[in-house]
Amino acid sequence: MSYRTVILKGDVNATQEGIASGAIVPGSLVALTSAAQDTFIVHGSAKAAASKRFAIEDNFQGDGIDDAIASGSQFRCFVAKPGDEVAALIAVGEDIAKGDLLESAGDGTLQKFTNGIPLALAKEDNVVDEYNATRICVEIL
Repeated sequence: MSYRTVILKGDVNATQEGIASGAIVPGSLVALTSAAQDTFIVHGSAKAAASKRFAIEDNFQGDGIDDAIASGSQFRCFVAKPGDEVAALIAVGEDIAKGDLLESAGDGTLQKFTNGIPLALAKEDNVVDEYNATRICVEIL
């Protein structure tokens, strides 16, 4: 399915503003850095705990879900709670089926749960792409 927004179900006001430290694509799992300001990077630890924050599109500037956020730019992220649904990025080459548990892939995307910390549940199958990350609807745990 093609999505036009990252937040599919949840409180659309549960957002946080920050500065991108590196390019970030909407739908990426992001992590707060130790910088003085609220600076975010893509979540970089595979199979690790995460704050369940996802970068969202900047529709105030006319940017869509496929428009990357440039390093140094101000952006918003969605602070997801259990039961919320987002159009999250799935790691390149991952074969995900509806009902699979998902964990961080360590590059801002999600992958099929192996032995890390489950963050979300796949609400649909993905179309495997060997070259690009894909987006699917996931429910936050």
